Amino acid sequence: MGCNTGAPPHKKHNMKKMQSVFIFLLFAVAVIGQDTEVQPAGKLYEQYPATPPETTLRAPDWLGSFNSYAYTIPGIFLSGVADGFNQTLLFHYDKFKVRFPGARDQFWNPAISWQNKYAQAPDGSTLTNYEAFPFSTSLLVWTTDGHHLTRAADHFLIYGTVAVNFGEKKNWKRILIDGAAHFVVRSIAFNLTYNTLKK
Repeated sequence: MGCNTGAPPHKKHNMKKMQSVFIFLLFAVAVIGQDTEVQPAGKLYEQYPATPPETTLRAPDWLGSFNSYAYTIPGIFLSGVADGFNQTLLFHYDKFKVRFPGARDQFWNPAISWQNKYAQAPDGSTLTNYEAFPFSTSLLVWTTDGHHLTRAADHFLIYGTVAVNFGEKKNWKRILIDGAAHFVVRSIAFNLTYNTLKK
């Protein structure tokens, strides 16, 4: 009886199966490897930085800079204060006098201080056709009484605020923002001053 040295049929079948699987895996790796590009480490770090880029909030370009507010906001606030004093003198001088008992009536009381810009006759009457001194009824009227002094301060501060902003190129949105901001600040200053003094 002859001796069969070959492997049993079921083992041969398993070996062929394993060979097929091995060849398939090699083929799959080869196909995938064709699309894989090896990149130097430097490029990899460029694509994936160690720290994410910082994100900063940036205002729209049309908004511009608010650096001028460092001058205009205090200026417009003091303008409102001056106007508050002015209206208190005109309509609530008695309350003003309570707050400032040492205030000189001839300068601060508008009922009589208006006479200061005119010359006085020997009998004490006011000569409304003659100035008390050169430009006392025009350029230098702000030196004659409290009413004109506070009014001049109010106007000077407003004009100063406009002058600081003059020449800056702004679109209509920024102009509206600036106008509203300064109006609100001046209104707050006026009401704080006026309502405090007339109490």
